[in-house]
Amino acid sequence: GTSTYANGPEILGPKGNVVWFDPIAAGETSSDFRTQTYDGQPVLTFWEGTGFGGLSSGTDYIYNDRYQQIATVNAGNGLSADGHEFLITPQNTALILSYDTATANLTSIGGPADQTVVDGYVQEIDIATGKVLFQWNSADHVPYSDSEQPLPASATTPWDWFHVAAVHLDGDGNLLIDSRATWTAFKVDRRSGDVIWQLGGKQ
Repeated sequence: GTSTYANGPEILGPKGNVVWFDPIAAGETSSDFRTQTYDGQPVLTFWEGTGFGGLSSGTDYIYNDRYQQIATVNAGNGLSADGHEFLITPQNTALILSYDTATANLTSIGGPADQTVVDGYVQEIDIATGKVLFQWNSADHVPYSDSEQPLPASATTPWDWFHVAAVHLDGDGNLLIDSRATWTAFKVDRRSGDVIWQLGGKQ
């Protein structure tokens, strides 16, 4: 429990000894702790924030091999980084996820005309400058009718219809995006945002 024990990214040795531990602030969560490569050097990366698993708000961190913070990555365009995914590309950019609410007319699928929805976003961020290089919004490319998530009882209850859970680079430089709530993996054009193909789901 967070009231009793410290939380944060931790490295353990083969015998269970603590090699490194970075305690985080009370009330926050850390996730997606892993090794990656940035600017040709090995780094440690993780997310830290609040609301993980729902409408989260946080920052992605990059530490060097001496456990020193060398960079942070935040979402742009008024969004906040989510802890599901922080992937550094060979171009020293970051692929991150975000969630945001909007209002949608769902009368065509038996829902209300003013349903609060949770849309999933993928952003590519230039790590050095923080500039948003690419942004993909699930609502622009996937119909709400593709969701396997039941509609909530109230229009004001946010409907997490897409739940973006992962993004990765395909071998040709385009993106693979996973949607938990539509039970689908999408291949997405990294320039236009168009869906090239999808695996699973209603389509």
